[in-house]
Amino acid sequence: MAQTRDINENSQKLHPEDQFLRIISPIFYDPVKRKVLSGAFQNTSGTNRMSVNSRKLSSIEDTLYGYPGHGVDSITAQLCWLLQQEIEETPVERNSAHCDVVGHKPLSIRRKFRDMADYLRYPES
Repeated sequence: MAQTRDINENSQKLHPEDQFLRIISPIFYDPVKRKVLSGAFQNTSGTNRMSVNSRKLSSIEDTLYGYPGHGVDSITAQLCWLLQQEIEETPVERNSAHCDVVGHKPLSIRRKFRDMADYLRYPES
């Protein structure tokens, strides 16, 4: 059986059910099919990091503040670990809830994130 998670200092503080909020840009949403595209789960260009907010420290409204028309989904720590991703707490100025999901995200991983995320608010067209 494949290893489901890599224990590191940050992941030891997390529980499998911990949730993380990911902003979905309208460019990654097909309103006709009501489907989020896998590109919504790509790393920031030139990095192996995908930005999220800890749901323990942020609400949907706080996460979407300053992003009109965007949507938001929720992914769990367990899902990240199953996909061989690590979660790092990386607070930034004016956002103490900021975290990064760290790891290589080829198309197969992005599709799994897309298919297993809980969509809390879809982007506006």
